[in-house]
Amino acid sequence: MRDDGMTARLVDALYIDATAVADSVRAYGQTAGRIEREAMPAVARIAYTCEMMRLTTRLTHVIAWLLTRQDLEAGEISWREANSAARRLAMIEATDPAVMASLPSGARSLVSAGEALHARAYRLQQKLNRPLAPASPAHRLIARLENAF
Repeated sequence: MRDDGMTARLVDALYIDATAVADSVRAYGQTAGRIEREAMPAVARIAYTCEMMRLTTRLTHVIAWLLTRQDLEAGEISWREANSAARRLAMIEATDPAVMASLPSGARSLVSAGEALHARAYRLQQKLNRPLAPASPAHRLIARLENAF
């Protein structure tokens, strides 16, 4: 990582939050979510299912990105590998307000939590990938050498 350890603490805290939200989604889907889904008309059930799949995908991507950051911190992968296009966190469009309004309150709460978590991780990624202005030509040369290997 490129800082004094603050990023590692942020990543760890975000990972704890992400796993807590994922556990809440799982528990909801096995209890109240199942009951609420069964009570919905067919079209609303499809929208609900699609949104819950989007939420699961969003959380999975965030957790995978956080694990990549932890691997980077542990020295298991290079900065270049960690920031390759395949490992970057993509921006995911927010849930359509009309769809959000059609969801049961428990699902709305979880979707909002997932969107907020993704937004936090995305902002952290943007911060980490902002280029630092090298202090001298020697620093630029060192950075080029680090990226080459």
